[in-house]
Amino acid sequence: MKRLNLLRRAAAFAAGALMAAGLAIPALKTPVKAADSVDMDVALCFYSFGNAGTVERGDTVKVTGDGQYTVEFDCAKNLSDDAKAAGDTAITSFVAMYIQDVAPLDGKAAESPVATADIVYDSIKIDDKELTIADTAPASAVKASGIFDTNKPVNGWDGSVVADTDIVWDQTNHLIKFAGVDSVQKVSVTFTLSNVTAKEIETQAQTEEETTVSEADTTAAETTAAETTAAPAAAEGEGTNFPVGAIVGIVAGVVVIVVVVIVVCSKKKNK
Repeated sequence: MKRLNLLRRAAAFAAGALMAAGLAIPALKTPVKAADSVDMDVALCFYSFGNAGTVERGDTVKVTGDGQYTVEFDCAKNLSDDAKAAGDTAITSFVAMYIQDVAPLDGKAAESPVATADIVYDSIKIDDKELTIADTAPASAVKASGIFDTNKPVNGWDGSVVADTDIVWDQTNHLIKFAGVDSVQKVSVTFTLSNVTAKEIETQAQTEEETTVSEADTTAAETTAAETTAAPAAAEGEGTNFPVGAIVGIVAGVVVIVVVVIVVCSKKKNK
C-alpha cells in the first residue's frame, strides 16, 4: 500500500511538472453511467402494412426502466397519409407487429439508450378482444444493432407469441392476418420490461469540464513558453538565467528515476 501511495504521488508530481513545462497531457474520457431511469419513446409498429406496404406506428409511450407499459395503434388517429392514399382504412394484413424505439426509426439516433432489456407480453387485444399468448418466456428486446426492437409479438418471418388459433399465417408470403375478423381498428399490447440497463455515455457536463481543463492547460503552456522566451533578456551581471521549462523537465526526470528505483527495490524485497 505504501509503495502504491508513493507511486501515485510521484506520478502526480511528474504530471504536474510536465504540464508546467508546457507539455500537453490529454484529458481522459471516462464513460459515465447514464441515469438509473432511461428516457426512451417506444411505439407499436406494423411492418409492410396493408395495401400501402408502409411502416405504420401508434402513439409513443415513454420507457423509463423496469415496469409494465401499454402501447396502442388506433387506425382512427394513427394511419399515415400514405396508408390512407393506398386505400387502407383498417388493419387487414401485415408482415410484423412489433415495439420499437422511435428515435432510430426517425433517424434521430443510431442506437437506443438501453444496453439490455427483457420483455414479456402480458396482454394483446384487437378491438378489445383478448388474444391468447402462447409464449410467456422473457426475450431480449435489444437487437445486435443496439436498437430497442422487440421483433414481435407477431412476425411473418420469425413466428409469434400469439396462439396459432388467433392468427392466420401465410408463410409463403410472410403475411399475417388476425383470425376470425376481416379488419381491425385498434390493437393494444401490454408488456413488462425487466433487466433494463442504460448504456454508458459521456455526459454533456463531463465534455464541458474536459474542454475547460484543456483550455486551462493551453493557457498555462502559453504562459510558461512566454516566461522561458523572456528569460535570456535579463540584464547582464545577474548571471545566466536557466529556462524554467528545462528546470521543470529535469525535476520530472528525477521523479521518474525515483519511481523506477522504488519499484525495483520493492520487487527485490518481495523475492
